[in-house]
Amino acid sequence: PQSYSLRASSVQHKEGHKNVCHDCPYGAQCPGGASFIAQSGQWGWINDTVLQTVANLPPPPGLGCTANSVFNNCTHFNSCSAGREGVMCGRCAAGYGAVLFSARCVQHDHCLQDWAWFGPLFVLGSVGYC
Repeated sequence: PQSYSLRASSVQHKEGHKNVCHDCPYGAQCPGGASFIAQSGQWGWINDTVLQTVANLPPPPGLGCTANSVFNNCTHFNSCSAGREGVMCGRCAAGYGAVLFSARCVQHDHCLQDWAWFGPLFVLGSVGYC
């Protein structure tokens, strides 16, 4: 079975600070050493700072990292989909904004393109109301 250790290896260890390898948890890939990568649609966190263990959970749909034949942003145990960050990938990263009725976050300079329809729709709604 695959395993991981979050502590970097060294030749000398202080008493009580030995490297311990843990079994790779469900929803992760553990290629060895301190490498621990979330599988597509998963998000991990350090659930025991003393034992240095990691656990994985699926975040809400569309928030976790994505790995497919075209794109892969699952590079760490706590990777998120593009433009997202935080616990369970629950917020948009700095410089990104939420897309209405979607789990996506887009860069702020792309936000105005989605609102181009708002002006004409507002005018038509106002005329129709009068």
